[in-house]
Amino acid sequence: MVILALVAYADIEDGYEALGAGVPGMFALAHALLVLAVAARASYVVQRFAADPPPPWLLEEDRRQLARRPRAWRIWRVLAFLSVVPIIVIGSPDWPAWTAFACWALLYSAIAAVVIVAVTLTWRGRWSLLTYLDPIKFGIAKLRVAERENHAELVDDLLETVGRRIARTSPRRPLHTGLTELRQAALLTRYRMRGERAHLDEAIALGRSLLTSRPHRKDPGRITRRMQLSSALHLAYQRTGDLRWLDEAIRMLRGVVADVPADLPLATAATANLAIVLLEHAVETGDTEEIRESIALQRRAIDETPVEDYRTVLVGSLPALLSPRSARSARHAVGNAMINAHYLPHRLVNLGSALLFLHHADEEPATLAEAEEVLRCALVTMPPEHIQRFWALRQLADALLVKHRLGDEAALDEAAKLLREALGILPAGHPDAGPMHYLLGEAAQRRGSRQDAIDHWCAAARLSTVTPEVRTAAAHRWGAAAADAADWAQALDGYGLAVELLGRLAARSLTRADQERLLSGPAGIVRDAAACALAAGEAERAVELLELGRGVLLGQALDTRSDIGLLHERHPELAREFVRIRDSFDQSPTSQGGIDPIVQRHALAEEWENVLAAIRDIDEFREFLRPRDALTLAQVAGRDAIVMVNISGYRCDALVLSDGAVRAVPLPEVTEDEVAGHAAAYFAAAAAATDPERTLRERATAEAEIRGQLAWLGEAITGPALARLPGGVSRVWWVPSGAAAYLPLHAADSVMDSTVSSYTPTIRVLEHARAQAAAGMPEEALVVSVAAPDGYDALPGTAAEVEAVKRRLGRVRELTGAQATRSAVLAALADAPLVHFACHAYGDVAAVSAGRLVLHDEPLSVLDINRLRIRDGRLAFLSACTTAQPSLALLDEAIHLSSAFQLAGYAHVIGTLWPAADDTAVAVAEAFYGNTARGLAPHKALHEAVVSLLAENRMTPSLWASYIHVGP
Repeated sequence: MVILALVAYADIEDGYEALGAGVPGMFALAHALLVLAVAARASYVVQRFAADPPPPWLLEEDRRQLARRPRAWRIWRVLAFLSVVPIIVIGSPDWPAWTAFACWALLYSAIAAVVIVAVTLTWRGRWSLLTYLDPIKFGIAKLRVAERENHAELVDDLLETVGRRIARTSPRRPLHTGLTELRQAALLTRYRMRGERAHLDEAIALGRSLLTSRPHRKDPGRITRRMQLSSALHLAYQRTGDLRWLDEAIRMLRGVVADVPADLPLATAATANLAIVLLEHAVETGDTEEIRESIALQRRAIDETPVEDYRTVLVGSLPALLSPRSARSARHAVGNAMINAHYLPHRLVNLGSALLFLHHADEEPATLAEAEEVLRCALVTMPPEHIQRFWALRQLADALLVKHRLGDEAALDEAAKLLREALGILPAGHPDAGPMHYLLGEAAQRRGSRQDAIDHWCAAARLSTVTPEVRTAAAHRWGAAAADAADWAQALDGYGLAVELLGRLAARSLTRADQERLLSGPAGIVRDAAACALAAGEAERAVELLELGRGVLLGQALDTRSDIGLLHERHPELAREFVRIRDSFDQSPTSQGGIDPIVQRHALAEEWENVLAAIRDIDEFREFLRPRDALTLAQVAGRDAIVMVNISGYRCDALVLSDGAVRAVPLPEVTEDEVAGHAAAYFAAAAAATDPERTLRERATAEAEIRGQLAWLGEAITGPALARLPGGVSRVWWVPSGAAAYLPLHAADSVMDSTVSSYTPTIRVLEHARAQAAAGMPEEALVVSVAAPDGYDALPGTAAEVEAVKRRLGRVRELTGAQATRSAVLAALADAPLVHFACHAYGDVAAVSAGRLVLHDEPLSVLDINRLRIRDGRLAFLSACTTAQPSLALLDEAIHLSSAFQLAGYAHVIGTLWPAADDTAVAVAEAFYGNTARGLAPHKALHEAVVSLLAENRMTPSLWASYIHVGP
């Protein structure tokens, strides 16, 4: 055909001359070149299809649709050849002139036939000719099929193809931006199918780069890019539990909803996406109104989502598209269907999930019934191989489990069946397999099959790809189920894994607020693990679990404050890298160099793990920052004793560590509920005894209650523990857990007569403080006093206390009244080896890090103190109220002002368990510093000061029992 076109060039030229063309030679040349181009392209397409046919795993219908492309090009090649014939005929001298009109008609008919064929293929083909020629449209079509039919191989093929196209396309071309967007969408689809973190990380990076490379707000593609990035951020939150990802996604989607015109189809998609992230946020925060807002947005999005497939809408809209009056509305209908119809099943599932969460809050039967109805409808609308089918099955099963809890026995079997179907859809190791196993364990336990339940919870807990939150919860249920059957060995396995996962649950990449929120979920899990170890006869394992699981946040902070002198000497480059990352963690998160603070934090966490791995690869540093065994921990006590008091619902015990050995002391007369009751009574009595508004009779009654509580403590807890101390022990460090952290173990009957008591949050903190301690007291002290802060009662005894301290210490730097601002105090602490605070303090037992010292302008919080790094810190005396009182939400983290100052670098800290009277504070401070001036160590100095106060006020323990020493 090509040769014929070249040979017949003269005849073609004659034909155009007969038609009256102005420059017949040019028309003839263009026609011949067009024939050549079509012939070359057709041959290329046909040969490439033969060499690279559609993959065999595609559906037969898909393969037929793809096979249309080479057939279409063959037709075009024939039509191109036939287009030459009428021109040659017209140029023949024997052809009557009147037939020219007929030939023109034949030519235009051929062109019209070509257009009709192309358009027909576009309308009817799943992957049409035109979309195949456009790599972006073709890629989107591929993704739609991959999502609908869960074809991961199709997404892999697309990622490979698009990657090659991006590599050879200039970044300045619009095609490069479109291909990058397509790759981001494909990465997110691939992540949803396989759950590989690398795909999600790359998708987020691409999304951010797209927004920064094209920052103009009027860029028409900016809205879709923001939506795509918000989807990636939502998935990142689901993977990590970091609420910052979710907060950013919400901000981004609220901006999109505000920017996109309501009449555009994209507005529906933006509304639906915003509803999803609001639901996730509401679930974490417990905000019922946010759940209702999410439901309202979901309903609106579903109302605007077409029920019919967009091809059906397109075919039905053809007549309207040709009419000037209705073309605009028809185009809107087609565009709306193209963008939104594909996502109708997703939106139904999300609405059902939101209704289910709302039912947990309002417990309305109608809400649960609607959730079940919507979820069943979602399953009907989606194909069997739909990418989100497993999620719909899981949510419906969750709704049925709720129905079973409310009394519908038949719902349990259906829920288990749906969960097994959902689990069968997911590939091995998928992150969502964990929640499926967790719910299957719940269903099995309700059926009375304890071992099946344990097997499912064990499977969920051991899946490394599952989120730490789900793994920890599953391990907890595993241990609890085994403990209920008195299978203590298996219970120890489950609880032990849960404790080991706490460090990952409160990952360094999270904010402090998120860490505290996540750790407050499995409250008591460490104490229960230790109790199971003791029941299994493994006292040393109990010590290791308590040390590993208590003070997770303190342990992370200690990691960054560890002495690396030997590492610096042997491997200076690794030491410098360790210090760089450590110091970066201590800085407040801010955007640096255009890098998002959240990304910085996660990157730092990854770098931290990498540098630790590199250090531990060296033989002499294999145990660098690793947890230590119980016997090594016991050696920290030396010739004295560390007493860990473990309070659990299973049993209560004291663990005595001394002389390098561990002794378990059962406390059979103590229960967890009893300790909680005594702590509440003690707390109330101490508050009443120190309240100047109470009558003398009321305060005397409260003092009597405190004496009774101290007697019970001596009989039930401290007495049995001290009875097992080796001979010659005169010093005890108490490590209380649970509600025992509110009880003054040091002041229990007979304790102060036989031992000198101190406290430590963990054994590792004690060892760290011991390394910080030095003999003798510094020559100069910093004294901070605020007698009358705004909004608080005046402290008339503050001036007398400061004078007493000055008399005993001599050289003193003062920050008094208006001088004691937050910034001034922070600056002065940097070189203050001894600091004495005489001011108000505030602690909230319901808030984890709410403790703060009240200064002239702004308070000095626990988090402010945690960021300090004091060199050569000797002593911090906190003469204020409740500076050693932990939070109820995280009792075993020991987060309070006293532990914060010790972590900041002060080896010894004097704190209080409840408010202290002004005159008592003066007396204790003067006696304490007088004792240190005589050469007594801080713990001994406080002990003698309190003993002297006890001798004069034995009937009023609220005056002297509040003071404690924390440190070596």
